[in-house]
Amino acid sequence: MNLSFLKNEAYLQKSASGRTESFRAFLTKSAGDLSLKDVDVNSRTVTGYFASFNTLDSDGDVFMPGAFSKSLNENKSRILHLLQHNPNLPLGRPNVLQEDSNGLYFETTFPEQPNGGYIEDTIKLYRDGVYNEHSVGFQLIKASAGSNTNKNANCITEAKLWEGSTVTWGANANTPFTGMKQLERAYNRKTMLEKALHTGNYTDDTYIKLQIELTQLLTLLSHAGNAPGPLQNTLAATPLSDEPSAEEQELIEKLAQIKF
Repeated sequence: MNLSFLKNEAYLQKSASGRTESFRAFLTKSAGDLSLKDVDVNSRTVTGYFASFNTLDSDGDVFMPGAFSKSLNENKSRILHLLQHNPNLPLGRPNVLQEDSNGLYFETTFPEQPNGGYIEDTIKLYRDGVYNEHSVGFQLIKASAGSNTNKNANCITEAKLWEGSTVTWGANANTPFTGMKQLERAYNRKTMLEKALHTGNYTDDTYIKLQIELTQLLTLLSHAGNAPGPLQNTLAATPLSDEPSAEEQELIEKLAQIKF
């Protein structure tokens, strides 16, 4: 989301009583490639970055060093590590949460969840490489135009930090692939998902979510086949199978029984 129109502005929302109130939007941004540093399955501890500094994202936005310092000083004990920015899916509270020269660094030890569940599946998905990205949920407080390295950047100098999240690389069926790097990333994700579906040991709900994401990716990759030049050549080198495997067929049948 491009933040240029948010600078020094408030949103207006009408409450149920009809009164107009000002508020700042809740936003999310991924830490990108810097995101995951280490996973220790035995100690159930994940370390990495919820956000990176001085990195221009695809929206033209940059978190500046110190952007989260006020939140960390005032509300650090209230900041949770969530799954997919969902407050109903807490993964724990970071043992370490601090800014360093790279970004907003965290260390979180996930609690044990009796009888399995989403936390246990999250640990397994980290282990299997399916989860490897993180993101922050925040409110924009201050931003300025331009930086020393990029005059067109939207520099976020202060953000109210609400939470940090473990996130998947969300495939959007309405967004086409526009470059080789993105396409290569999609194929790597596809391979990871297929491996997880065939060899993983997760709950039925997690299997279904993985299959949905894989189906989205296959649709995107199929659409990318209409692209000219190198994109089309890359797709031709990696043909997609039209026939689902026995495991995939079983998951497809489960999906058909669920009302979304």
